[in-house]
Amino acid sequence: MSTYTTREAARILTVPASRVQGFVRAGVVDPKRGPGNTYLFSFQDLLVMRTALRLESSDISRRRVNAILRSLRGRMPDDRSLSSVRILAQGRELVIDDALSRWNPDSGQTVLDFESGGASEPVQLVGGVPNAADRDADDWFELGCSLEASSPRMARELYRRALEMEPDHVDARINLGRLQHEDGQLEEARRQYERALESAPGDPTAAYNLGVVLEDLGKDGEAILAYQRAIASDEQMADAYYNLARLYDEAGDRASALRHLRSYSDLVRGH
Repeated sequence: MSTYTTREAARILTVPASRVQGFVRAGVVDPKRGPGNTYLFSFQDLLVMRTALRLESSDISRRRVNAILRSLRGRMPDDRSLSSVRILAQGRELVIDDALSRWNPDSGQTVLDFESGGASEPVQLVGGVPNAADRDADDWFELGCSLEASSPRMARELYRRALEMEPDHVDARINLGRLQHEDGQLEEARRQYERALESAPGDPTAAYNLGVVLEDLGKDGEAILAYQRAIASDEQMADAYYNLARLYDEAGDRASALRHLRSYSDLVRGH
């Protein structure tokens, strides 16, 4: 399992490092210790801290959020993480959903399942994630998509989780490859796109993205083949025609360059 330093956790959560350390002091998370007695946070720790931050943004006091999360952590069996429960907010009231029942953390009383039509207003999910055991590859993929803009590193972890459950999940593999590509991990990205094409030979996005990363690796000849493969699967992929025109022009094949540039122009005008 990946671990994250205090600085890395702070960057992912977009908070100061002192705020991350505050979660440890409050007993919300209990990270492992690394060299020099530094903190090493797990992915589950990140989810719990993210939950706490989102609860605080719902006008629930930091002290109350910390107290409830600390209490819940003490109640969890050894084989379950606090991130395996959902924490819901209805106004300033909290509801805990542990997949078996819903209950109020202050009173301990069972709460009506509002999301099943028992109340006029649905409870809003503010923090936490459903039990990991109940999630399938699509769930992890969709959660990863929702976190790409704010936490690309966390999104990568979620795509990896999806692929652990379903190695042929093409969309998760493509998205993971794209994030690795953006992070400068070109060979890793290349492998993800190639694996995606092994699972779905006709996927135009995987073929196109493979072409882009091959260009960045200086393998223009292989990139041309990848773009041709993308067009064979999707004749409307204008960017593939444009990139092919550029590569053919750089290779001195003026006729092919003009032909593909014409195709690109026709598609752009058509839209």
